[in-house]
Amino acid sequence: MTDTNDLEAAVDAAEEFGGVEIMVNNAGVFRDEEFLDVTEEDYYQLMDINSKGVFFGSQAAAKRMTNRDRGGSIINISSVAGLEGSGEYVTYCASKGAVRLMTYALASTLGPDGIRVNAIHPGIIETTMTTEDVPIVGTDLGDQFLETVPLRRNGQPEDVADTAVLLSSDLASYVSGTSFVVDGGMTNTQ
Repeated sequence: MTDTNDLEAAVDAAEEFGGVEIMVNNAGVFRDEEFLDVTEEDYYQLMDINSKGVFFGSQAAAKRMTNRDRGGSIINISSVAGLEGSGEYVTYCASKGAVRLMTYALASTLGPDGIRVNAIHPGIIETTMTTEDVPIVGTDLGDQFLETVPLRRNGQPEDVADTAVLLSSDLASYVSGTSFVVDGGMTNTQ
């Protein structure tokens, strides 16, 4: 996600199968670092993957979509951290907030070409990021988060994937420039 040539090559590879109609920008990293301890290298690595990759992945897909004149759907995976700041995760919040605003700007820019652009903001989803990389699920902190989730469960990858499928489909043919929060109601209660 940090190398624009790789992004272009990935989108070009889709041409063999009829071209890109749907682009889901889903790569992301999370760092559990105190604001005062974040180095410039840490900052750029996180922003490169979480924000730059979304920007140039969207650009590569949009170039192909507009050249074919068939429109398409771009779905950017952000986070609930992109909706509201958290003092503990400043860099992550900044990167995911950038994805949210980028989504809105892209929807406006690409809409006349028939390209819909939306964002999904997952809450705590049980993935290797939340169980191993930065263990939240199954910890005291995770249990505290779970108490703020009205559905009283952590999300599963399928919860996010199902939302992406909806946004990719004709059922969402008039949906663009919006955010779908997939967090079991967590942000609604804060």
